[in-house]
Amino acid sequence: MASSQQWLFVLESTYTVEHNVQAITKANFLALNPSRAAILKIVDSKNHVSQHTFWIHSRSMSAAVQLLDDMSIIKTADIYCSKDPIVTIYVRNSDDESPNTSRAVSHATTLNLRRQVSGQVQIPEVIVRPPKRNTSSSLDIISQEPVRSLAVEDQVILDLGKGKQETYSKEYLLGWIGAEMRKGVRITDIVVESIDNQGKIRKVLLTSEIWITSLIRGPWKGSFVPLFQEGQAKIIEKNAALDNLKKDPRFELAAKLFIRDLKTFGSDPKAQDRLMRTGSKFYLGEPYFSKDGVEMIKKLPVGQNTLAEELDKLWDKKTKTGANDEICASHDLAPLYGAALGIDWKTLRSDTKALMDITNLSLEGEKKPQKSLKKSMSRVFNTMTRGKKPDDPGEGKSSG
Repeated sequence: MASSQQWLFVLESTYTVEHNVQAITKANFLALNPSRAAILKIVDSKNHVSQHTFWIHSRSMSAAVQLLDDMSIIKTADIYCSKDPIVTIYVRNSDDESPNTSRAVSHATTLNLRRQVSGQVQIPEVIVRPPKRNTSSSLDIISQEPVRSLAVEDQVILDLGKGKQETYSKEYLLGWIGAEMRKGVRITDIVVESIDNQGKIRKVLLTSEIWITSLIRGPWKGSFVPLFQEGQAKIIEKNAALDNLKKDPRFELAAKLFIRDLKTFGSDPKAQDRLMRTGSKFYLGEPYFSKDGVEMIKKLPVGQNTLAEELDKLWDKKTKTGANDEICASHDLAPLYGAALGIDWKTLRSDTKALMDITNLSLEGEKKPQKSLKKSMSRVFNTMTRGKKPDDPGEGKSSG
């Protein structure tokens, strides 16, 4: 798809008939060193980048997303448009409205031109949505007061689809999203809460659609666009690192077995044996991962830090509480490694096929695959490095 994907570049305005439509493949666009300046050359504009706004849209996207810098062009396309045959880039004057809220004067003309280029492939159109009104009866999580009693500039309205919406205080959303991102949660895996007028908690997952249609558009977008861009960058960074690790054909199954063993350490002797054989304070090494693999895994992003930095923080926390010889495989390590490797234990343990695959995985030094799948929450009393902080999170020393 990457080489044949068609990119349409549309220069348009909401107050003049000026327009231009150009089409090239993604491969050819990549050869131009993608940037907003390159886009202006494609649509034959002599203006400076600062005189325009740039928006991207495809079939998989519920709304157009503004491209605020050059890096965001390919990053956004890779996250949201990789499976779509056509990607459209809209270029408007800097004082123009968003494609999400207004049609260009030349819309009908440029649409016909785009259809001529696309042939039988349907052209995805941006849905123009009217401004949302606050009809929520919910209470603010922070103040416990009705959300609609907050100043208008302090409210954020999320479109939940199917005619449903929910209103939150901007303070709560910014604080909670920021906290979850620092913990390493993907921006599209963050769950926010509200309280209805009967005191019941309502939870909403911030899907990519909610981010695109609600959080990064509207009067509050200036507060959420930086979080969205940071989250996108983290996703791209982690995906690239994991793709590199997946060049080892056994990595994915080994990683799942690793998480499974951490969660069942207390009840499964074979899981204990595999983890203890790593010779690492944090169980990171062979037989699960090669030395080169360990080095790459330690550099995986977790929140604002790398995995290695988070492991150091875990050790420091245990040391300060006098529990530096107690590392809980299930509670301390499994969630941390799961966040780094992109493996959710709740999803894994209910995935029959994945569990079957990892039971059939034979690691080095094992004659038979592990059979037991029983869940266990156990505390590890690891005396291999009692009282010592390893120089390297992945290189614990055995006391014999």
